[in-house]
Amino acid sequence: LNRKVSGNVSLGFKSFYEYSRLLEFEPGGIFDQMDVPGEEGGHNVGFGPWLWFDSRDDIFYPTSGWKVDISSIFHGNWLGGAYNYQDHQVEFSKYIRTYKQQVLAFNFLGLFNPGNPPFNRMALLGGQYYMRGNFEGRLRDKHYITMQAEYRIPVWRFIGATAFGGVGQVAPDLPGFAIDRMKYSYGAGLRMRLLQKSNINIRLDYGFGSDGDSGLYLQFNEAF
Repeated sequence: LNRKVSGNVSLGFKSFYEYSRLLEFEPGGIFDQMDVPGEEGGHNVGFGPWLWFDSRDDIFYPTSGWKVDISSIFHGNWLGGAYNYQDHQVEFSKYIRTYKQQVLAFNFLGLFNPGNPPFNRMALLGGQYYMRGNFEGRLRDKHYITMQAEYRIPVWRFIGATAFGGVGQVAPDLPGFAIDRMKYSYGAGLRMRLLQKSNINIRLDYGFGSDGDSGLYLQFNEAF
């Protein structure tokens, strides 16, 4: 829930509720061998402030402007939940028109979860939006940073193409981030515009990641 307060700036609040319960697990697996945060299940409740800034010229296919999304959600027993931790998110996206309708786009995302988040709410590296080509969730931890860039080119009529690359990593604490632990992501994709007067695209990306990972993604709209 947010409300515009001035120009491109909106302020609001985010809330979160989830009930989880582990029905079964593999005998001799990680839940048998270790104490995993969240394995006991329960209610997860959170609430906190949200700042949104948006100067993009188009929300579906921006060619200029910024998007900034900053929020902090506080989870705790004081809200009736079973977990005490914080969920801080910082995301910046910048779009630059380079030549005609060609666009160079940049994105930074930081997720920081101090405290004791349950395993299913930890930050996940990989997926269809960030670090494409890396299997989502194989690497997860309390904190996550990633940076990516993408070049978008119209090819012919309603067909476009992109090339992208990025780096990122997860860590148990802020001192745990290190250059030599960075994972990478790169790939290319095709775009098909659904309607002539609309900037809504079908996105087909193929990405390559660290440790031999790769992935094919079919989605609506851009990754960021």
